[in-house]
Amino acid sequence: LVMYASQPFEDMSEQRVALTEIVKSLKNLKNVELVVKLHPTDDSSFYGKLLSDLKYKAVATKEADLYTLLFCSDLVISICSTVMLESVIMNKPVMQLNLMEHYDLLNGLKGKIFMKITRKNDLLAAIKSSLSSKPFSERQMKERKKFISDYYYKVDGKATERFINVMDGLLENKKGRRNFN
Repeated sequence: LVMYASQPFEDMSEQRVALTEIVKSLKNLKNVELVVKLHPTDDSSFYGKLLSDLKYKAVATKEADLYTLLFCSDLVISICSTVMLESVIMNKPVMQLNLMEHYDLLNGLKGKIFMKITRKNDLLAAIKSSLSSKPFSERQMKERKKFISDYYYKVDGKATERFINVMDGLLENKKGRRNFN
């Protein structure tokens, strides 16, 4: 399953080019489905019409739960959505599709935690590589772990517990102080 995470732009030409090239590439592959996860403010008719014009059956949805789709996805593609970062946390192959070269999300991390594609001719090979049984090199795995540790601390399901402990500590400190006002 390939998920394309959209985001609204004032000029939708970037979205048109990106989704068109994704569909062209996916038509060359067997047993690969596409889901377009729409941003809540996206115009769903734009994607429905474009997919229809391309004669490609794909689901374009606002309603589907993002995290369920991420969990099920084998590859996440976007132009510059923060969904790319969430996908890295979930250890999914991620591709920034920047065919018109207008967006440069986390420039210093391209090739380290996600792939950046700027040429149409590179897209099919990149998709095939990302869908392979081993989409990450050892170096990329280390870079991803470092990125997650640096920016998200731990992804262990205990964030709420840590937050409560911090708040409890702050409240205890406040009780111990005297107010002289």
